[in-house]
Amino acid sequence: MMKALILAAGESFRLRPRYGTHKCLINVHGRRMIDWILTACQKAGISEAVVVTGKNHSELSAAVGDGDDYNLRISYLVGGGYQTGNGTSAYSARHLLPAEFMLLMSDHIFDPQTLIEMQMIPLESRQCVLAVDYKLGSITNEADATKVAVEKQKRLVLSIGKGLSNFNGYDTGMFKCSPSIFTVPWPLRSKSAAMN
Repeated sequence: MMKALILAAGESFRLRPRYGTHKCLINVHGRRMIDWILTACQKAGISEAVVVTGKNHSELSAAVGDGDDYNLRISYLVGGGYQTGNGTSAYSARHLLPAEFMLLMSDHIFDPQTLIEMQMIPLESRQCVLAVDYKLGSITNEADATKVAVEKQKRLVLSIGKGLSNFNGYDTGMFKCSPSIFTVPWPLRSKSAAMN
């Protein structure tokens, strides 16, 4: 069974002052963001999740628990150097991921069907898959979105970042990876997967 690696080490600098909690614990349509993510994992057939936390570890682990509420087995890892970004958080869990895994963000809500379809995409050597949303103009704060430039014919991600001026999609925060991601020098070759 495939594992999910869920990154939740951010300190929520912008939202915590307003809501008083980590952003993945904020309610969206009656459920916490992390509940949407974990329920989607369960619906997609994932039975185990590793959640990487930071200084918020006690708050998140107490709120989410061991996974019984989601029919998942959840373990936690306090990521070393989490202040430097998601890449460092993911790298800290490398010893827990001996096979292909899904890399997810704790604050990106998605359709479980996308996760099901991504699991079926074969990975080539030194490659990962990213679900890309091609509906430009569909989000409220585009300046804060991570943008993606994709060569659609080859389904190849050419560049990714918040500061891109030429882009044709948005990063959904959903990746399928193999352990080779932890050994490949950047830039990493990435496929894109359309998200409808």
